[in-house]
Amino acid sequence: MAERTQLAVQHLAQTLADQFPILLDAAGATSRWALAELINLCEELIAALDEPTQTTPDSLARFATNRDMDVLAHNQTIRSIIGTESPRTLRNQAANATSQAIAALARPSLPPAVNTPVGPVRTSDLLRALTIEASLLADHCRASLDPPGTAQCTRALASILGERFPGRTIEVRVPPYTAVQLASLTAGPQHHRGTPPNVVEMDTRTFWELCTGVLSWDGAREAHRLRVSGVHAGDVATMLPVVHRR
Repeated sequence: MAERTQLAVQHLAQTLADQFPILLDAAGATSRWALAELINLCEELIAALDEPTQTTPDSLARFATNRDMDVLAHNQTIRSIIGTESPRTLRNQAANATSQAIAALARPSLPPAVNTPVGPVRTSDLLRALTIEASLLADHCRASLDPPGTAQCTRALASILGERFPGRTIEVRVPPYTAVQLASLTAGPQHHRGTPPNVVEMDTRTFWELCTGVLSWDGAREAHRLRVSGVHAGDVATMLPVVHRR
């Protein structure tokens, strides 16, 4: 089991590592702020991997919430990285940071759990959370993660939803990547076998925009971007967004 877990972590790590060249190109063509975000992402990753812990880790959902609440400190860090540096200097710093991050992710053995400024977390959940943040940065730069990165990000967001609203009344489907079953917030029935009676299906982009607050539930319905069935399926609207843009 330990070997299987390590292999799963290595897969998550490789998928995240593959996004850094995409982010470097996109941030370099966007702004000093985007480059500083990338530098910070890399530095946070490396620092965490260098600090293993045996403290009981927070869940992925709790870790994501804690990072959302840390926005003021985060923005101050970004401003500090930018300072008075030129875009060229920041581009060079970002290139160096991404190289170091990729090397850190390629280590033959990663710790099961690590410390971070917002608390301990399983390494697998750290990698999932940072893939979401990589996607946020890519989106800011009008770029996209590669398909494995998009899949990893989509599954991470679905996992957070499932953790926050556990149940078997509503099924949210995002083909081809994932599906998650959720509780109803209006006392819908608990379903124990087969497909729940309430289903919401959407494409990956719609799920991403709903989860990050770019798109409202009503806007998605009006644009016919959702396939909804069941009287309680609309409860999903009150569960969104999943993460907040900094």
